[in-house]
Amino acid sequence: MPRFVAPAVLLACSAWAGAWALDDDFGGFSDLRLNLHAYGIGYDVTYLNSTEKDNFDATYRAGVTWIASLGLAPRRGGLMIGLGFNYGIVDGELANGVGVNLQSWALQGYAGWGWQLRERIQIEVLPTLAFGRAHLRLDNSVFGLADFTGADTLHEVGLMTNLVWTHPNGIQLGGTIGYLLSRSTITDEVAGIEFDWDTSNFTLGFIFGARL
Repeated sequence: MPRFVAPAVLLACSAWAGAWALDDDFGGFSDLRLNLHAYGIGYDVTYLNSTEKDNFDATYRAGVTWIASLGLAPRRGGLMIGLGFNYGIVDGELANGVGVNLQSWALQGYAGWGWQLRERIQIEVLPTLAFGRAHLRLDNSVFGLADFTGADTLHEVGLMTNLVWTHPNGIQLGGTIGYLLSRSTITDEVAGIEFDWDTSNFTLGFIFGARL
């Protein structure tokens, strides 16, 4: 198990317990949310000794996120932490006609700040760090070659801004906008060809959740 996982899980469990215990006095809370993001991908790839910079059309990412806080003080706000898991898929084409299918999953950690705008509306600014794995398939039939396939670790860093409304019964609706940088280097398992994948993603998404 990676060394960062155990401390992250311990921190999340401690915060959850604290938020639950202090809820009545300080407004602490914990939320479980489903997220759906649409984002355009700007990529920089090195493939077959050539470099290409371009953009794909909108693609999608779905995930689940747990967010907790000991409370958001008036005007000053409060610390928020969280853990998340997401799955994303890119299905497009390079300039040379090669089809691209890139699927990825990542475990995310959040630590940021939130403010209560009105009684049931809050805004959150959450830097994020993520680790996961990317799986790539290139359709090389346009060149009469075998498909390129491979997988490698995925690293992401970014910033998410959420606006969330919580109904008295605990149901939540909200929106999110953010920016993510990701990096993965994938080597073909048969041919040994390296595929460098650097992306910069503006994301726009929808939140549906519940206060626990």
